[in-house]
Amino acid sequence: MSKVLIIEDDEDILEIATAFFRQKDYQVLSYSNSGDALEHLIKGKITCDVILTDMKMPYVSGLDIIRECRATGIDIPVIVITSYRSMEGALEAIQQGAYD
Repeated sequence: MSKVLIIEDDEDILEIATAFFRQKDYQVLSYSNSGDALEHLIKGKITCDVILTDMKMPYVSGLDIIRECRATGIDIPVIVITSYRSMEGALEAIQQGAYD
């Protein structure tokens, strides 16, 4: 069973995304606190096959998640989602290594 890590500060979106992936038979790890998620990733406390993260969050942004994963050798595909309509933000996420 594939494992997805969802990092989203909006509890409603987190709940919906978690339910969606569980319905599709994914094992889901969900975090509303991006700082905790990143700390657990870096320390090896959690593993996953893919990371789905919001772009703009308190503590650590989606871009920070990408940067820190790459800087520490964590080679997991990262998909960034956002409700903000910014082409610059999308391009920066791809340049940092977000899955395209």
